[in-house]
Amino acid sequence: MKELLKLKKYLARHKWALAAGFTSLIAVDLLQLLIPLVVRQAVDGLALGAVDPKKLLGYGAWVAGIALAIGLGRFFWRYFLIGTARKVEQKLREELFSHLCTLDFVYFDSTKTGDLMAHATNDINAVRMALGFGSVILTDILVLGLVSLFLMFRLSPLLTMYVLIPLPFLS
Repeated sequence: MKELLKLKKYLARHKWALAAGFTSLIAVDLLQLLIPLVVRQAVDGLALGAVDPKKLLGYGAWVAGIALAIGLGRFFWRYFLIGTARKVEQKLREELFSHLCTLDFVYFDSTKTGDLMAHATNDINAVRMALGFGSVILTDILVLGLVSLFLMFRLSPLLTMYVLIPLPFLS
């Protein structure tokens, strides 16, 4: 974790882009949880016979609108979060290259070329992936997991407890 804190100076330059990206990501996560609620209302209405074709079309329009908003939000979080990760990757590569240019030839004689190439390619790529999709996955797990549990408990606490029983074994 302390290794990721070393990237703080790179991320501080892009704090507004990161804030916009995480806001979009959380909005997309919450919108994804709305679709089952709309479908539930439509199915309950159909089961009770209280839904006419016009109202059913309205539910479909809601789902389509939510899906459109999800697509737009997904574009923005990818643009801001993944774009920031790419910019940090570029800056790291530039700094590594600048540093390598200052080293003596003796260093290059004693250091394996494969090690230098691994640092320039694989290691910096791993940092980009951790900053980009790693932060997305962590946010998704927290937001979707916690809000889903909240909605499940609100719907049926007993059923939610039964569903959670095998969770430790699945992990």
